[in-house]
Amino acid sequence: MLEKYLQKVKFDSLDDFRTNFNIKVPDNFNFGYDVVDEWAKNAPHKLALLWTNDKGEEHRYTFADMKRMSDRVASFYLSLGIEKGATKSDDDAQAQDRILVFHYSIT
Repeated sequence: MLEKYLQKVKFDSLDDFRTNFNIKVPDNFNFGYDVVDEWAKNAPHKLALLWTNDKGEEHRYTFADMKRMSDRVASFYLSLGIEKGATKSDDDAQAQDRILVFHYSIT
């Protein structure tokens, strides 16, 4: 998958990396679809996210889990009339809303 987004994936030295590292980001790039869903397709059981806290609790999410949760959030937004590709400016209230939607999609 790296080759899809990087012009060069192997480097001979740190100088080579600094000079030649370049990320190709398509205009319609969507991290959830283009990266997470691709991993879910190719390695669904691979660990994508490990959440921990200072009490020793942890939750593990695979790429398949992340895709499932993302699909649930997308369905929720569609049910509200928010179409695919819609964008909004970010402010604190909107960020909190997204966190709540994500939380309720995984519980």
